[in-house]
Amino acid sequence: MGYVNYKGPDLDRYIIGRERQWVTYKEGAELYNMPFWTFVHLAKEAKATMPLRKTAIVDIGMFDVYLESVAKREDKISRLELGGYKNAKREKKQ
Repeated sequence: MGYVNYKGPDLDRYIIGRERQWVTYKEGAELYNMPFWTFVHLAKEAKATMPLRKTAIVDIGMFDVYLESVAKREDKISRLELGGYKNAKREKKQ
């Protein structure tokens, strides 16, 4: 008795006609040009994943919103650190 070559679920059936854009982990990692596991961890942190049989798909819209919020948070932190550095430098000169 031979084994049947299983290709996985047909994701196009779930994606076509939807308002949201969904990608697999592999496609998302290639789309954002980042390592596979980094994309997986960030997608899970963003709560943008939806399990689908033995795989999962990621909502790109939610993932983008999460990345933008993280970037804004990082930007605020860096501004505070730079502002503190500049103020400390001015105090030393005086």
